[in-house]
Amino acid sequence: MSRGNSSNAITLGFSTASAGTVSGTVTLGFESDGTGIDGLGITNLGNQTVDLNATVNNYAVAAAPRDASIHAVWRRAALLSGPSLGNA
Repeated sequence: MSRGNSSNAITLGFSTASAGTVSGTVTLGFESDGTGIDGLGITNLGNQTVDLNATVNNYAVAAAPRDASIHAVWRRAALLSGPSLGNA
């Protein structure tokens, strides 16, 4: 961030292509700019390292072919489950 600006936002980017835990660190450097106030200019206030941990859940998404009708899906399910007997 450039001098004279301020922000309370930090952006983190990581891949969600596969499930698991993503870990890392970011080091923030802090400065105070007294230019025009006390004549001291930029004063280094040190660094702080922040640990970052995120869990990526890659849940399955149900999908059916676009041309599948409910009748075709039920017929396919019946074929996969085998014959059954019922009382009508």
